[in-house]
Amino acid sequence: MKDAIRKQILRIRNGLSEKDVSLLSEKTFYNLKENSFFNNSTHVMIYLDFKNEIKTDPIINYCLKNNKKVYVPICISETHELCTSRITSLEELQSGHFGIREPGLQYIRLSDSKLIDLVLVPGVAFDVSGNRIGFGAGYYDRFMMRLKPGAIKAALAYSFQIVDTLPSDEYDIPMDYIVTEKCTIDCTDNYKQR
Repeated sequence: MKDAIRKQILRIRNGLSEKDVSLLSEKTFYNLKENSFFNNSTHVMIYLDFKNEIKTDPIINYCLKNNKKVYVPICISETHELCTSRITSLEELQSGHFGIREPGLQYIRLSDSKLIDLVLVPGVAFDVSGNRIGFGAGYYDRFMMRLKPGAIKAALAYSFQIVDTLPSDEYDIPMDYIVTEKCTIDCTDNYKQR
């Protein structure tokens, strides 16, 4: 079932034009800025967008300009782990594992995941309970288990990535919020939408 949902959503997402991605990413970022969990955060881990995901460069630049500490993921493919590295500029990034950008070697500043108070998470599909389907390797689920208690997990997604229900197992870590171009879904409060 997860594979079928993943294929269906990816087909739609891969079909988006560059203009669609930019416009919907801009609206999603606008909605993100309306949330106190984002405005009150100081240590933010932000995924680096890949293949039509919601664009994160404008969010990273905004955070850096507003005195937030920004961390990005580094994939350790041998162990399927994510490490976090603090960045001070998008200029520090280059193509890494799977073609996803990562800090260049000279810019790697490994940081403790317990510092992070907000993580912006990518994914393929979500439901209103906060369940998530990624690409199936479990990088983010393993990473989120290491966050300090109370750290906020917020997904950025297009509204078509929200489905009624998703299967989940004991290793799946649910989102606290999902921010789309239309609204913010509070997964902790009986699916309240803002």
